[in-house]
Amino acid sequence: MKKIKQRRRFIVTCILIIIAFSIGISKVIPKNYQKTYEIDGYDILEEYHKNTQSFEFTIKKDNKEFKTAIISKFLPKKKHIKKIETLNVDNESCLKFSSDQLLLKPVCEKNEEQISHFLVNDDLKKQLGDEYYPKFAMKNEEYEKLKVYALLNHKYFIYNYKGFKVISEKGVNDISLFSKDIYDANLITKVDKYIFIPDYDSEYYFQKVKLLNMENENISEWNLTKPIYFDSVILGSYNGKLYLVDKHEKSEWELDLEKKKMKEVSNKEEGIIYQNGWQEKSMTKLINEDNTFIIDSAFSYEIDEYLYQKINDKKILISFNKPDSIISQNEDEVFYLKKGDLYCFSNYFGEIKLINNFEWNFNATKNIFVY
Repeated sequence: MKKIKQRRRFIVTCILIIIAFSIGISKVIPKNYQKTYEIDGYDILEEYHKNTQSFEFTIKKDNKEFKTAIISKFLPKKKHIKKIETLNVDNESCLKFSSDQLLLKPVCEKNEEQISHFLVNDDLKKQLGDEYYPKFAMKNEEYEKLKVYALLNHKYFIYNYKGFKVISEKGVNDISLFSKDIYDANLITKVDKYIFIPDYDSEYYFQKVKLLNMENENISEWNLTKPIYFDSVILGSYNGKLYLVDKHEKSEWELDLEKKKMKEVSNKEEGIIYQNGWQEKSMTKLINEDNTFIIDSAFSYEIDEYLYQKINDKKILISFNKPDSIISQNEDEVFYLKKGDLYCFSNYFGEIKLINNFEWNFNATKNIFVY
């Protein structure tokens, strides 16, 4: 009888341990949530989006609405804003947040428009504090026609018609790819850490690809199982795989750069496209329309004369520059061109001029890749 009681106690203890462990695990598994609360007279909607790994905050008061977001791992604790301080200078104002676990940037307004805290006047910047305006390493270097002002811990792969000039903290490296100048190289594409480079020494179609590893700058070759015509169009990339449509053959290919595998994902009638989820689309539309992948992101960017950051549909002015084009986006950074200057706006550093190249005044749309 005593052994039976001991066995029951053991089983009950094991069950309780399993339950406690399961509850603990469930608290740290990332999950979407919404939480509303009130702090210092402001109504707050706090959300976590596990697909973008970001917290989003909507702050409302007196018919005014502000948004801010931060990329962060999931935190089981909710109600992250503990205090809101309102600061005003002339026609500009900012809300400064106190939080135990998140370094939330201030939200600011000028003439009833939300603007980046990097754009407010100097007096308001002093009130906000130096912690929101960190310093970074500046450069003043020149390599042939390139003037380098800052790198922000990135590598820059600049296509020069025969290969790439790579600018990094280590200096400059030239990577040769082709035996002649290739001016129309629209299929060269960045996919995660790789640059996908068709064999432009071929004519009409290619069956060999070079993969430039941006991390170590090594090049590997990949012999495709099927040829692809140069009149193809890139749809986008997802999970390390590149998707393109061969217009000549009316076929769509999935190219896995890491595993060096290709797979047809279409028939003569339909292919697929990713628009916050996979969708089927007619081959006629994939060939003739301007198609691109749409992938969820905590931040998006658009040029509307000036440069704006968007959190969902909320537009936030982040630069008084008037960019010519957006080159790429990396989480909470965006890279863009104005005339011959490459800029970056970072939620951490603000707007930084990186590199000047006079040739970018004429041709740069597909010439710059950032890692």
